[in-house]
Amino acid sequence: MRHEMVPLAVVAVMGCSGASLDVPGEEDAAAAEPRNVFELFGDGPTLMLEGSPVDPSYVAEYPNPDEVGYMKVYVQPSGLLDARCLVGPDELPCLETPFVTQVRERPDGSRSVSVWDVRGELIAALRFDAPPKGQPELPPALEELGPDESAEQLPSDADGEGAEPCGSSVLQQRLCDGVNQRLAEEDTGFEMDCDALTTPPGSRLGTERMDGSLETFLRFCASFVEEAYLPLVRECPSSAIDLVNWGMSARMELIYEGVCQHSPLVLDLDGDGVQATSLAQGASFDLLAVGEPVECAWVRGDDALLAHDVNRNGRVDDGSELFGQATGEAMFADGFAALRHFDGNSDGSIDSADPIYHEILLWNDLGGDGASQPSELRGLQEAGIRSLDLSPRAVEGAAALDVHGNTIPLQGTFERLDGTRSSLVDVFFRFRP
Repeated sequence: MRHEMVPLAVVAVMGCSGASLDVPGEEDAAAAEPRNVFELFGDGPTLMLEGSPVDPSYVAEYPNPDEVGYMKVYVQPSGLLDARCLVGPDELPCLETPFVTQVRERPDGSRSVSVWDVRGELIAALRFDAPPKGQPELPPALEELGPDESAEQLPSDADGEGAEPCGSSVLQQRLCDGVNQRLAEEDTGFEMDCDALTTPPGSRLGTERMDGSLETFLRFCASFVEEAYLPLVRECPSSAIDLVNWGMSARMELIYEGVCQHSPLVLDLDGDGVQATSLAQGASFDLLAVGEPVECAWVRGDDALLAHDVNRNGRVDDGSELFGQATGEAMFADGFAALRHFDGNSDGSIDSADPIYHEILLWNDLGGDGASQPSELRGLQEAGIRSLDLSPRAVEGAAALDVHGNTIPLQGTFERLDGTRSSLVDVFFRFRP
C-alpha cells in the first residue's frame, strides 16, 4: 500500500538536432519544432504526462514503482529510448519508461519513429534525418563503451534473407532464441512464439486486457529481452531498427502472456503442500502495490497469505501489506528477505519476542477473490503458530515450478504451538494486466 498523494507533474517536449514532428496521415507535412525529449514529474507512486506533440490536451498518470521525482526520456533515431531519472539526490539511468516505439525507414533514408504510451495512446510521430553513412548506431547503454573493436566485424546480409549472422531472418531467430534461453534460465515455464516478434508493439496496447500500469510490467520483464537484444545490436548495428522493433514486440508478448511473476509468503495450513491456482483461475489484486489491480495466480483457501495490516483498517489493501517484493515502502528480493527485515533480535525466526509477531495476520482468502474479509483474517497466536523460520532452502529448475507456471523457489517452515511443523514458502505468482 502506498501513501495517497496529489499528483504533481509537468511535461516539456524539447528538441534535439535532426528530429522533427511527423503529422499522422500526412507523409510530406512540413517539419515542426524538434520534439524527441519527454519530461515527466512525479510525487510518490505517480508520474504524470500532461500534453503530447500529437494531442496537447492529453493527460495521463503512470505508476512510479521506484518513486522517482523526475524522468527525462530521449527518443533516439534508432527508436531506442534513453531515460534518466532523479532518485533522491542522484540522477541515474531509468530501468523502464511508460513508452514503446516502432521505427520505419523512408526511401530517402530518413526515419519515422512512432511513440505510444503504455495505455495505447500515440504520443509522438517523429521524423529523423538519415544518419551519416558508415556510422554504427548503438543503444544508449552501449554508447559510452563504443563499438566492440575486439569482436570480429560480421557482414550484414544485403537482401536480408541469407544465412549470414546478421541477415534478417537469422537475426530474428537469434533474438527469439536468446529471449527463450533467458526465460528457461529463470525457470518461467514459458517459451515465446517467434512469430510474436513481427506483431507491432502498439497493436497490443490500449485493449481492455492491457489497460493499466504497464510500465510496471515492462519493468519486471525487461531483462528477459534487453540481455538478448543489446549484444545483437552491437554485433549487427546496421540492423538496429529491426532489432528495436522486434525487442519491443517481444516485451509486449511477455507481458500479454503473463510471464512476469511477483512474490508473497504463503503458509501450508493443512499439510498437503501449497497449491497455487492458474492465472485464469486466480484473483484480481493489487499485487505490486502500484494502485491498480492485476490479474494474478492466487492461493487456495486452505492455505494462507502472511499479511500485515499496516494502516489498521481491517483489511489487506495491496501487496505492500503482504510479505513479498513490495512489502511496506521498500522493494525486497523475496518474501523471506522482507520478513527478515522485522527480525528485531536477529535470531533467525519471527516469534513472540519480536514485536511484529503480534501484528502479523494470516489471510485465508476463502472466496478466492483477492478481497479480504474480517472473517478471513486472524493473528499468529490465534492460528496456533509459535514461530516462522527465516532460513529457507533454495529450490531450482523444474522442481520449483508448479503445473500452472508459478514458481516456488524458496521453501521454509513454521512451527505450531504443539511443536509440529509445516511449510512456509515464497510463491512467485504469475500476473498480467
